[in-house]
Amino acid sequence: MRKIFLLTLMMFLFASLSIAQTTFSPTILQVTCPEEVQYAFGDEVLSIPVTVENLSGAFWLVINTSGKADQVDHVRNGYLGWHFVDRIDTTVYVSGRLPLEIGDNTITWDGTSNDIDPAVKLPEDTYAYYIYGYDDKTLPQLVTSYVRNATQWDVQNNFYICYDESGMALEKPVILGNHIWYLHGQPAENITNWYNTWREEHGGEEPPRYLEYGCAWKWEIGGNPDDINNLQTTWMPFYRTDFEGQPMFHAGQPIVDFDDTEYYYHVCRNNIGYENTMFRWKFVAGGDAERDEDFMGYENVMWEGYPTFKTEVPTITTLADGSSPYFYTSDLRWHIPNDQWTPFTCINIDEGAVVFDIQLDEYYLPDQENGRGEFNGTPSGIYSRELNRIQMSSWAFCLQQMVDTTVLLDDPYDEDYIVWQNQNGDYFMDKKFLPTDDYKWICSAIDSSPYTCSNFVMQTGIGNFWRTSTSDDTNQTIVTHDGTGVADIKFFGGTALRGANGAWVDSGSQYDGIYTPRINSTTDNPTTEYMHFFVSQDSDGGMIVPLEPVGVEEEAVEAYAIEQNAPNPFNPTTTIGFKLANTGNVTIDVFNVAGQKVDTIVNNLMEAGSHSVVWDASGFSAGVYFYTVKSGNFTKTMKMTLLK
Repeated sequence: MRKIFLLTLMMFLFASLSIAQTTFSPTILQVTCPEEVQYAFGDEVLSIPVTVENLSGAFWLVINTSGKADQVDHVRNGYLGWHFVDRIDTTVYVSGRLPLEIGDNTITWDGTSNDIDPAVKLPEDTYAYYIYGYDDKTLPQLVTSYVRNATQWDVQNNFYICYDESGMALEKPVILGNHIWYLHGQPAENITNWYNTWREEHGGEEPPRYLEYGCAWKWEIGGNPDDINNLQTTWMPFYRTDFEGQPMFHAGQPIVDFDDTEYYYHVCRNNIGYENTMFRWKFVAGGDAERDEDFMGYENVMWEGYPTFKTEVPTITTLADGSSPYFYTSDLRWHIPNDQWTPFTCINIDEGAVVFDIQLDEYYLPDQENGRGEFNGTPSGIYSRELNRIQMSSWAFCLQQMVDTTVLLDDPYDEDYIVWQNQNGDYFMDKKFLPTDDYKWICSAIDSSPYTCSNFVMQTGIGNFWRTSTSDDTNQTIVTHDGTGVADIKFFGGTALRGANGAWVDSGSQYDGIYTPRINSTTDNPTTEYMHFFVSQDSDGGMIVPLEPVGVEEEAVEAYAIEQNAPNPFNPTTTIGFKLANTGNVTIDVFNVAGQKVDTIVNNLMEAGSHSVVWDASGFSAGVYFYTVKSGNFTKTMKMTLLK
């Protein structure tokens, strides 16, 4: 099973899922397809054999260019040009929803690109294809009744420990998380009332310690979901410090130390002094966590936080396999108009030092509120599952970006760090994309349900966002690895109540799949039962390569001849020479590196013999192009370079 999809998931919670079980032992969906398929480009239809095991499901076929990333130079396309790609292979085809059953299946492709025009045939070349599917016929399976993956308001994404210190996949992954005290930021009177209510509802019992101050917890996947003994907790007394009834510190998402998995890191915010730092703690099950006094902390390393108490906890991300020493964090701030506070900070944990601390004002300071009185602030989520790639999500107007961190590590002030971007949401994930909309480019407007990019998971083929809404019946939004929209999908039994984060485990264990939380209420009351659920998914893919001509086709190649354009490189005109074996209709189309047809030079009847045509590229930008000559069953594509 080859997990090669870049998967982005945005999720809702489930309204009523009642599942009784003694252990969590999921059935895993598995999909396999050839590593290479040959295709006779032209009028032929490509058939891709696909084998589905254990579960049927809904699937999609995605086709991308291959080896063309270096030729993609700041390309804008899509509705209103909101979709931007740079230095990345691009998506040229996305299928509709394909129901596949257990056993042998076939997915077909007619060689067209539906990126702009379904009738456009792609030039003969090598392409990468990916097939993604999920179980759409089974209720999500209960993983645990005691912990959640937090909500988008908390931005407390759990960390899924899938590998040990040696880099080997764990037989049973472990969920690592922490609770934010529900009463953080509440007046002292509210705190007193909440404690009294808790005692009344629980026969005088005192609230659990993790509701009083910072708590980290672990849950090994695969045990009895209803056995509280499977939940390990440790407490960080540091976070019990208060200031006039307010919590003085907030703890961000914990991330395991891969060199010693007894330890974990997290970013801390001082709500009074407005500084951030990072801590390293030893997880002591059933007791107080032990702080590593030699690692960072306020005594050693700090960076500036937003100067007000009304700031949410910092977000943080790193690679899921521990192969990078860099942690990235943002001092999350929502709903504050006209303030230029959009930090993005990089920390090297090996050195215990801040690498850079920059502001992203260019993208994260909107000039218009969304009708709810909300302005977009800093990235509300930053996620990484691929070396040197960080995905950022905003909140109020759903800006999505993929960042090349090598650029920022080289020069934090180099503005050429965006790999792909859906500016202000793009129409695929945006309810306010029409020119006539009162609140343009806002995905969360006063007359539409809010969407939040709560999480993002990726590898190399396709991406998934967890999607948050209060009324839309959608659990996740699928996009390709360059941000192109695929589909909004719903899990079986899924209903939009309250949005939340989710995660994707793909280490090769028997627990690989989608993990999504649920809260049994539309409010975030701490007495609410927290739950984790599982949905099976899988992906596979390979390469589409041109079919090598044999026999009669070799004779046809000799009868037809296409010359390299001359001059090449050229500016602005070039001549294309070709020889026809038979009289017939001839088309010569020009494509850009994204596989999009940009011009047709010839489309008429021509006699057998030698011909030449001139392409005037005065109106086109510099770069690499491809011209495809087609006559009858003969097709050939060649590359040319335009200089300016």
